[in-house]
Amino acid sequence: MEDQTESREVSASAPFHERFSRQYPAIMHAMVVSAFVVPLALLPYLVARRQINKLHRTITQLERKTFVLQSALDLTADSNNITRGEVKRLHDLTRNSMEVAASLRKEIVQQKADRRKTDETINNNLRMLLAQSQHMRFVEHFCSRVH
Repeated sequence: MEDQTESREVSASAPFHERFSRQYPAIMHAMVVSAFVVPLALLPYLVARRQINKLHRTITQLERKTFVLQSALDLTADSNNITRGEVKRLHDLTRNSMEVAASLRKEIVQQKADRRKTDETINNNLRMLLAQSQHMRFVEHFCSRVH
């Protein structure tokens, strides 16, 4: 019993860490250290994990929006191509219409010139006929007076 009392006295006078290591095994030391170190080590991981999850959600939303914008851009490009085709077709129709109008104007000018010539010819012929008619009346009138 004296040995136990002595060991208790030695133990009481020994430093705390020696008494603690004799009373508790190494596994207990590891558990106590782990109880403090693991949460400290996990804290940055959890914060980073939370931010990564938030970034992942943001990326997913941006991918969706990018897909919608790409679809809208494709639709706009298709519409633009259709509009370009229509503008080109209208431009060609306008050019053709202007060419037809120009040729019709030339025809009208030519027809007016031809009509003027024809009218002049008819007027000249009518004058000649009038002159001949007057000459014939004069001759008849003169002949009737002579007879």
